[in-house]
Amino acid sequence: MMDDIVAMRARLWQISQQLARPNDDKWNAWIQFKSAERLYKRKKGAWRLAAPLRDPRDSSRKMTAEDISAWVDGQVEIQELQDDLILKEQVWLAHNDATYRLKDELDAIRSALLDSRNERKVLDQYA
Repeated sequence: MMDDIVAMRARLWQISQQLARPNDDKWNAWIQFKSAERLYKRKKGAWRLAAPLRDPRDSSRKMTAEDISAWVDGQVEIQELQDDLILKEQVWLAHNDATYRLKDELDAIRSALLDSRNERKVLDQYA
């Protein structure tokens, strides 16, 4: 019983230190994600402005908004930027998940330690 409490307190200290230290990876991943998102939107807007007014397959027909979107999404540069954006978003989300798992573990350990303290108080009252 006492060894479990000591182990829980040690783990509590370890998690607290992990969460308290400044984490450059977290903000670096966030900054990379946001800059990739910004670049994707800018390039997509630039390609939208560069889209032809007439349909490349049928010059007698004007391109509609759906045609322009499909043409822009079909550009290789846009597809590569979208793939990069998805990858960076997944890195950011994975880091967030790891952080929240640590916070959940921290809460579970704190509640377990509180329960053990309350149990010892009850036992001491009747001893």
